[in-house]
Amino acid sequence: MHQKEYSREEKFIADEKHSLQGLPTEAFELKYYRDLKVAKNNYIYLGMDKHYYSDPYAYVEALLLTHGNQFEPIHLLFRKSEIH
Repeated sequence: MHQKEYSREEKFIADEKHSLQGLPTEAFELKYYRDLKVAKNNYIYLGMDKHYYSDPYAYVEALLLTHGNQFEPIHLLFRKSEIH
C-alpha cells in the first residue's frame, strides 16, 4: 500500500461532493411483475406477500400478468386487458 497525503474522505470532498444532487422528495417505488396461472379453485398465489387472490371463474387455468407495488393493490391482466 502507498501512503497518501490525503484521506479518501478529503479526496471525495475535494473532487466529487460538489457534483452530488439532492435526494428525491418522493419515495422510490419498487414494482414487480409476475406471470401466474389461475388454479382450478379460482385463486392465484402471490409468493411475495404470501397471499391468495381470487379471480373470475372464466380465467381458470389462464396465465395472468400481475403487477403492483408495496403501496397499491395488485393488478391482473389477461391479454393486455385489466381484470376487475
